[in-house]
Amino acid sequence: MVAPAVWIVVTLLDGKCLICAFSGSVDPKKFAGFANATLAQAQEMLSRVPCKEDELMRNSTSRRAVSRYLRCWSQALGWSILLILIIAVFLARWLAPCFNQAALLQTRHWSNYIDIEQKIFEETCCEHSRLFAHQCILHFFASMRKEIRQHSFNLPREKEGEEDLLRGITDHDQVNKLLKMWYYEKPPLDVSQEEKMDKFRMVFQFLQSNQESFMSGICGIMALASAQLYSAFDFNCPCLPRYNLAYGLGVLLVPPLILFLLGFVLNNNVSMLAEEWRRPQGQRQKDAAVLRYMFCSMVQRAMIAPAVWVSVTLLDGKCITCAFCTALPVEALGNVSHHGLPQGEVKRVLARIPCKEIYDGQELIANEVAVRYLRCISQALGWCFVLLMTTLAFLVRSLRPCFTQAVFLKSRYWSHYIDIERKLFDETCAEHAKSFAKVCIQQFFQGMSKDLTAAHCHPPRKAPTDAGEASEKLLGITDWDTMNTALKSWH
Repeated sequence: MVAPAVWIVVTLLDGKCLICAFSGSVDPKKFAGFANATLAQAQEMLSRVPCKEDELMRNSTSRRAVSRYLRCWSQALGWSILLILIIAVFLARWLAPCFNQAALLQTRHWSNYIDIEQKIFEETCCEHSRLFAHQCILHFFASMRKEIRQHSFNLPREKEGEEDLLRGITDHDQVNKLLKMWYYEKPPLDVSQEEKMDKFRMVFQFLQSNQESFMSGICGIMALASAQLYSAFDFNCPCLPRYNLAYGLGVLLVPPLILFLLGFVLNNNVSMLAEEWRRPQGQRQKDAAVLRYMFCSMVQRAMIAPAVWVSVTLLDGKCITCAFCTALPVEALGNVSHHGLPQGEVKRVLARIPCKEIYDGQELIANEVAVRYLRCISQALGWCFVLLMTTLAFLVRSLRPCFTQAVFLKSRYWSHYIDIERKLFDETCAEHAKSFAKVCIQQFFQGMSKDLTAAHCHPPRKAPTDAGEASEKLLGITDWDTMNTALKSWH
């Protein structure tokens, strides 16, 4: 209720809405400027009171008197509503502890409990999916090592400490086989075997592992960027009959389409969804509900920035004014006596309405009248669009838990699982590749040291104090010529 109350109070204190709404309802007998006018003339003049640029009422003292009269009433209503709201809030905060304090404390406690319980449940599900994916990946590497041994691959003996890093996958063909098996035959989701967690287990961070929270922040930034982009956009209507409609609707609809596609581009789940949809069946079934949940989540977030652009554009009114200025009802708004022009000439004159500096049809229809008419329609469409989007979001958030909540929870859990499994598999592969490269390079340097020794390249003798850790790091490559020979051989 806070935002609606602030809007109503500010609107009433400003007074423009009340002047526009009730200027035609003022009694003309209260103002001397309408004494000599008939009732119909007085009603027409009163209806033009909100229009400062109107030629008939521009310098009229009666217009200013009516505006002051209605603004006083509007401000009085605004201050009255503000006072009532403040008194109501004061009484609620002051008198609430006097009645049923125990019930109030219980209600507040359990309300907080429900909110905290839901958050902890989501965090626990995310942490569990991370640990679940970690166990699946470890089991997959272990099973691949057993399969490689069964197919008589020659596994080189590993030094102590390298077993945990390379996991028995120690040559080019084995790595390729592992990656191919992961794509075509993902392991079933079963980690009932107990296995000790190693150093890959990370501390859970909800905001980092929860892809939804991260993408919601990205979409909020895009929404603010779209509003800022429109404010910096230089709108230039061509003011030509055949181009106004295309330009106006293009500015209204093309940028939202670009922002919508950009929302998909910035969403990491797009590639993950495509991979999950296109992957072979393998040992793991593909759940259509999880794919639908991921797709709907992406669509909802991608629509935020386009909705903001359309809302801001319609509330501003320039696009609708440019696009539909040639469709104005001249008979209702213009001068009927000057309507004997050809249809093409009328279209040409009306097309220049958005360009005030070159408009030459004041005798046909006043520029201010036409612009105000189209802007009112555009703002009405804008507020209807905002109301529609808000209502849809409200219905989705309020009614979704009422239908198949268990299915929704399962879909969200496995959506998080797929994302976390992909990240952990990439991390495991990266660490495996790092260990693999380290072993290969060490073996290369050791082999080069043996080749150089066999070729009578005598490296300089090191002091006894260098025989420890430094000797292991140098691997027998200890002078300029020997290092150049090793680099050339590596290349």
